[in-house]
Amino acid sequence: MKKLEELKLQSPPSWQTERLARWLHEWQLSQTIPQGDTTPPEDAQSKDDSMPASPTLAEQSNDTPLTPGQIRLLKPHPEAPDDGPVFVATLKADSENSVTCIPFSRFSEPATPNELLTKRAQTVVRVLCLWNARIVPLSHAEAGWLVDHLTDQEIAYFTHAFNSVRQTGGLPASQQTLGGPPLVHPDDPRRIYLRKERMRISLYLPESKHAEAPSMLRYPESGTRLPDELPLAAEDSEDYTSE
Repeated sequence: MKKLEELKLQSPPSWQTERLARWLHEWQLSQTIPQGDTTPPEDAQSKDDSMPASPTLAEQSNDTPLTPGQIRLLKPHPEAPDDGPVFVATLKADSENSVTCIPFSRFSEPATPNELLTKRAQTVVRVLCLWNARIVPLSHAEAGWLVDHLTDQEIAYFTHAFNSVRQTGGLPASQQTLGGPPLVHPDDPRRIYLRKERMRISLYLPESKHAEAPSMLRYPESGTRLPDELPLAAEDSEDYTSE
């Protein structure tokens, strides 16, 4: 009998382990330190970063329609968890009457392979959650306030990444080191993060639909599954040893 080759475990790249460690540190802090009041200030932009100052939110609400190529601050939702403000980037959608809204993460590091570093310095717009994108009508009344415009380079960069995530569930090869490490362990806290973020964004954009292709990996929001679905590896199975 031919001897089986010894299995060799391959260590993940150092950038993945370092990025995961930084993300886990932020996650642990977020579970112990209150985020504070999510009500936005009159000026949507802080004084110490590089984003241009915006007019007051009251002025923005009527003068800046929802269009592709923007960064917008969504209006607070009374039922949303106290996890800070929600910023989104807008890209063109398949329909001329709608726009793709992609939320930014509340963390400064990508959590999964379908989140992307934007190369912007500000934490609130540093990471784009491509997996949590929504298609929203241009007439959407709760789209919030304009904060900044995307550059042509950013639009091309984000669109390339988003199309890859829709088709394959991950970033293109040229951008993979700008994403997060893969999910492996069933008890990884990033699974909790994904579930909570999907539910949170659904409160802000309740009438939109997920901008996902059927081939994308779906993260279950509960422990239930349909009758024709196969069980997960970590789930308990029936005892076949009994008579």
